[in-house]
Amino acid sequence: MKKFNFHLLSILILLLAACGNTENSSTEENTSELTELEEENEELREQLQEQDSEEVHEGVQIEESDDGAETIDATEGSEKNNDQNDSSESIRSELIFDINSPEVQSQFIGTDNINDEGYFEQDAITVGMSQTEIEEKYGTYDFTLQAGGSAPAFYGNLAMIYSEFAPYGDGEDASDSSINPDENYVEAVYYYAGITENELIEAWGEPEEARTRGPALVYRGEGDDGNYYVTLAGSSMTPEGKLVSIIQRNIHAENPNDSGQSTDNDDAATTDDPDPSAETKDEAD
Repeated sequence: MKKFNFHLLSILILLLAACGNTENSSTEENTSELTELEEENEELREQLQEQDSEEVHEGVQIEESDDGAETIDATEGSEKNNDQNDSSESIRSELIFDINSPEVQSQFIGTDNINDEGYFEQDAITVGMSQTEIEEKYGTYDFTLQAGGSAPAFYGNLAMIYSEFAPYGDGEDASDSSINPDENYVEAVYYYAGITENELIEAWGEPEEARTRGPALVYRGEGDDGNYYVTLAGSSMTPEGKLVSIIQRNIHAENPNDSGQSTDNDDAATTDDPDPSAETKDEAD
C-alpha cells in the first residue's frame, strides 16, 4: 500500500513539475514578446522625436565630436534665411537710385534725356501699374505725405501719384482704406531724394537759386540741343525729418528768364506745395 502511495505521489510530483515547466515556458514566451514590443515602441518613440526635432530645427545638424560631445550645426538653416533676406533686399534695391549716379543726373541736369511727362524713368515701377502689382513685388510703401490735392506714396527713391490721389492703406497716414488697390493705378512717378539740402548741394553743387518758399533749390541750365532745363528740389517733413523730397526737371524751348516765364508754379518738386501731378512742362517746339 505504501509502495502504491509512493508511486502515486511520484506521478503527482512529475505532473506538478510538468505544469510548472509549462508555466515557466509560457511566462518566458510572454516576457520575450513584451520585450520585443517595448523595443519596437522605443524605436517608434525615437523616430517621432527625430521627426519633431527636424521640423522644429530644420537645417540644424547635430554632430558628435571625438570626445563624445554633441555640437549643433545650424549652417544650412542660417543659409536659407540669409538667402531669403538677400533675395528680398535684392528686389527692394531696384527702387534705390543714387543721387550721384549718371542715371539720376542725366534726368535732372542737362537736356539730353528728355521726358515729355517730367517723370523719373526706370524699369522698376512705371505708369499704369496698380498698387497691388507694386506691393506684391516690393512690399508696402515706406510712407505717404499729404500734398495739396494728392498724397504721394514713397517706395525707396520713387514717389507714386496714384489715380485715386492716395494709396490704399489703414488711413492712419495720408492713405485711404476705402480705395481698391487693384484699381489704383500709377499716374506719375517722381524721384524722391531722401537726403538733406546740404547733401544735395554736395552732390550737384550750388543751385542757381535758393528760395524761401516753394521748392527751395532751383537748378537751371541750357543743353547742347538749345533747350533749357529747370530742376526743382523742395524739402518736406518725412518720418526721418526734413528731407529733399520730390525732384522734378522741366524742359523749356526758350529760356524762362528771358521770356519772363516764372518757375514759381513749377511745384512738383515739393510735397508742401499743391498737387505734384499738375502739369508743369512747357511743350518744346
